[in-house]
Parts: sequence; C-alpha cells; structure tokens
Amino acid sequence: GGGGGGGGGGGVEPNEEVVSALVAMGFSENGSKRAAVATGNAPAEVAMEWVLAHMDDADFNAPLDATPADGGGGGGGGA
Repeated sequence: GGGGGGGGGGGVEPNEEVVSALVAMGFSENGSKRAAVATGNAPAEVAMEWVLAHMDDADFNAPLDATPADGGGGGGGGA
C-alpha cells in the first residue's frame, strides 16, 4: 500500500494552535483559519497582523472550503 499523494496548491491545512490563539483573541474561527493558511501557518503574531489587515475583506468570515483551492487534492494510496 503506497502513501497518499500530497495536496495541490492552496491545500494548506490551518494550524490548530494558531487558529485557537486567534479565536482566543476574539477573532472569528473562519477568519482565523484563513489567516493561518494565508500566512503559511506562521506564528500567531504574524497571523494576527494578517487578520487586522484583512478583517474587512468580503470573504473574511466565509468558510475556507467555500473558496476552491488552486490545484486538485492528492491522489489516493496504492493497494
């Protein structure tokens, strides 16, 4: 059985620690997830700066999966 393929572009999963830290600061969960992904899961301080710069974006509070990621997901593992 081979391992699964890697995700395509835009397939970054938000770092739960970063998301939790931003939510604890009072930001929305969806916005926090967007910040984590947009900054490549940078430290919470960096993600917070992104939030402050983008919190007025129309899609800031939209769920991450509402935006189609560039590139497909990874392939399944071999038998």
